[in-house]
Order: sequence, then C-alpha cells, then structure tokens
Amino acid sequence: MFKKIAKKLFGGSSIPGLSGGVFLNVRCSVCSEEFHLFINTSTDLIQHFDAQGGLSYSLKKEVVGGHCRNLIQVRMEFDGARKLLKKEIENGEFIEGP
Repeated sequence: MFKKIAKKLFGGSSIPGLSGGVFLNVRCSVCSEEFHLFINTSTDLIQHFDAQGGLSYSLKKEVVGGHCRNLIQVRMEFDGARKLLKKEIENGEFIEGP
C-alpha cells in the first residue's frame, strides 16, 4: 500500500529523489576524501537554447571537503532529453560505485 502511495507522489521510485537523476562519486586529488552526490536532473540542471531552438542542459557543481578545503569543480553536459553527454572534473577524480 505504501509503495502505491509513494509511486503516485514521487513517480516510479518508492524512494523520494532517486528517480530522474545521476549518481556522482568523486575523490579529492589532495586528501583522497570521497563524496557521493546525487544530481537531480529535473531541478539541478541549467537550460540552454541554441539559435535553431534546440535545447541542452549543463551543470556546474563545486564540492569542498572537510579535510583539506580543496575546491573540486565538476562540469557536466546533457542533451535535450537530459541524457549525460560529457563530464569533466578539476582538482579531483571520478570514482566508480558508492
């Protein structure tokens, strides 16, 4: 019963915030602190329109840890359907898994 209510309220996932997004795991290049982030592709992305009316999205995320205060900068590009096309990182590295 609760799953049905959650599905109606939050969409396909029974856990709020986990549908329509991308998990992003990064590690600081200075102290190796790890960050496990969730990017909500419905609310966190910036819209871009080109001259022909095409649509794309981007994200700029800055992460600062508690150990060394190194500023990690993440840039991501998405197509009009919010599908990830490209990701870049400065002062850190992408890691697999949680």
